[in-house]
Amino acid sequence: MSDFYEVEKTKRHVSPTKRLMEHKKAAWEHKGKISQEVRHKQTYKLHYTSSPDKSYVIEPKGGEIDYDLAYKNPVKFYDMVMKQEITQHKVQKSKDSKKKNGPLQVTTKVTTRKIGRILYAVQTKLTQILLDAQDFDEADNLVVARAL
Repeated sequence: MSDFYEVEKTKRHVSPTKRLMEHKKAAWEHKGKISQEVRHKQTYKLHYTSSPDKSYVIEPKGGEIDYDLAYKNPVKFYDMVMKQEITQHKVQKSKDSKKKNGPLQVTTKVTTRKIGRILYAVQTKLTQILLDAQDFDEADNLVVARAL
């Protein structure tokens, strides 16, 4: 286990408490910036502060996720969540600013969840690998494509 955690290469913070305080302060600043600049179309939204430099607000189209569906029909639930469109608001320091306390900028885009994009890319690549590895004719390719 000590080989996995190489102490010499581990970057430590000068003060973890100070970093947590900066993280909390940044989260409040980012929430304030988003509430000033963005008109939320929905009441349901998720706020993530990944670092003192970045925050995200995710608004899933269709509102809150129906977790009861996960018990009733897990395949349909995961398919719905992975393909669901979201509005993503991102707050970060302006790229032009080189100061530590530079101005914040908000960007908004409509996309899908990142995990959904990753899973779709993996599924596409695996399908291509399987099709390349096997010697299918055109009719078999259509059957495999429809199954996915």
